[in-house]
Amino acid sequence: LFATALAVTVFVLGSVVWSGVTRRRHAHYALVVAFLGCLAWAIWEAEKVGATLVYNEAATLARTLHFIAVSLTFLAVPFLFVTGLRLARREEPGLRAAHRKSAFAFLVLVLVTFGLGSTMTTLADTLAQEASTGPKD
Repeated sequence: LFATALAVTVFVLGSVVWSGVTRRRHAHYALVVAFLGCLAWAIWEAEKVGATLVYNEAATLARTLHFIAVSLTFLAVPFLFVTGLRLARREEPGLRAAHRKSAFAFLVLVLVTFGLGSTMTTLADTLAQEASTGPKD
């Protein structure tokens, strides 16, 4: 279920970017809300997967970096929302560029978070694997 949640989230995020770049405001607003819902679903599913993993040293480092990237991603959200809300109310000089930069930073952080989460998951062992082979030294 996690792979499905992640795929849907990535598709909706792409749709958010497309609707923003092509200035389809009403679609953009709806897709932003849909993205937030999909992101919450993907995080929920990721937490369930993470609970089945045992983190060795390499996976623990990737996990720490992943959590830092997650924190930075969520810290970027207020800037994105403020510039987006201001842009929705009225055009101001430089505001569209500020929103574009905020959106780009958020997108990069999401991709870094995804990459680190994938690395963490790939490096970790499952609880079942750990139980059958014993702890790695």
